[in-house]
Amino acid sequence: MVVKKKAKMGEMRYRSTGFTVYDATRRGLNFMEWTTQGLCDLGTALQNCLKRHAVVTNWEKRTGDQTCLLSELELLPVRVWVETEPHEIKSGFVNEHGLPLDQERALSLPKMRVARLDDMADTSVQVGRALRAHLSSPDGPPLRLELWYGLNEMGACILHVVDPLRCDLGLQDAADLITRLGGL
Repeated sequence: MVVKKKAKMGEMRYRSTGFTVYDATRRGLNFMEWTTQGLCDLGTALQNCLKRHAVVTNWEKRTGDQTCLLSELELLPVRVWVETEPHEIKSGFVNEHGLPLDQERALSLPKMRVARLDDMADTSVQVGRALRAHLSSPDGPPLRLELWYGLNEMGACILHVVDPLRCDLGLQDAADLITRLGGL
């Protein structure tokens, strides 16, 4: 019988607006610690919604009130912005500082290839459609998303867990957002 050791939190890797990511003691995993339990609830609801829409992220499972376990990713230097209108979804590339990138400039950055950018753009539009289906109303404001991507240990490009604080989801009430996303 193989006994797996429970992963423990290690050194900090990187930080976003709503969370900090730490190394885990088990290879290939990271811990994410959200700044509040409410934000962790919203992040969990977002990940569950995306999973129901067949969007693959590095989310593994929730492990506590403010923590979850992620598959380890090497973050890419290009991010994707998405804006959803009732009948249109717009997207584009930005760098780590939010500055716009055309495809040529994005391809000049480390680890970027045409097929990878295409996959990132396609996945981002799929995320926009999924979240628009749950959160938008015809007279409501557009959703605005900033999506991060990274490479897993096998080199596949994967969507990073979505940080709700780096997105405008159109509603201010977290409980309403969680309900519209399908709950926890």
